[in-house]
Amino acid sequence: MQKLSTYYTYTHDTMQRIEVGVNLELETVSDTRMLQTLLWLFIPCGTIQKEQLTPLKEMLSEELLHHLHAEFAGFRIVDTWLELYFYAPSAKKFEPVVASLLAEQYPYEIGSYKDAKQKFYADELYPDMKQQLQIHNNDVIMQLREAGDQSSCTREVEHYLFFPTQSNAKRALRKAVELQFTCKNEYIDDTRELRYIITLTKSHSIESAHIHAITEALFDIALEEHGIYEGWSTTLVEKNSL
Repeated sequence: MQKLSTYYTYTHDTMQRIEVGVNLELETVSDTRMLQTLLWLFIPCGTIQKEQLTPLKEMLSEELLHHLHAEFAGFRIVDTWLELYFYAPSAKKFEPVVASLLAEQYPYEIGSYKDAKQKFYADELYPDMKQQLQIHNNDVIMQLREAGDQSSCTREVEHYLFFPTQSNAKRALRKAVELQFTCKNEYIDDTRELRYIITLTKSHSIESAHIHAITEALFDIALEEHGIYEGWSTTLVEKNSL
């Protein structure tokens, strides 16, 4: 199964928080023009044990790829439903294949429609810039945890911002200082278009909710000054080092 990148967003109408997992590699499929049909499969979350979620998604992805040449586009968890989305050349055999896989185990709802330009994928699954920041944060946190890091521990974290002019960088720095960030370094890199660079530091944990809030604040500051927020780094804090 393709690697899914996960982030959180909100429904358009009720602003309910939802989890989204997206296959960012869908665009690299050799001929996405053949994937003209969106297939959707909804399963009530209450019927699925948490530890069954990943195996279920992997099984469906493999079977639909085998039988329909369908590519898994992603999933959403909205309210009490797990929503699974696939793109295929057609919906032929979709219902009987799903019935053979799920009829004895889970209730479900199923459907399909033509989406030759993959508009649903672009509008509802593919992450915007802030959601891509969440994905990057999650990837870094996971790498640190796999190395033994204790993400709840406070430590100094460095953040990197890039700007087109010195004035932009100075204004951004003032805004960051108001949020208790400290400037560690300012320098110019003439090889870059955004050549004015500042490194900020602040002591905080890297738990996901905390790091998302901090990085989004810096993302907004950078955007206001026509720059970009380029991410963060920190030292490993292992349990036996506490």
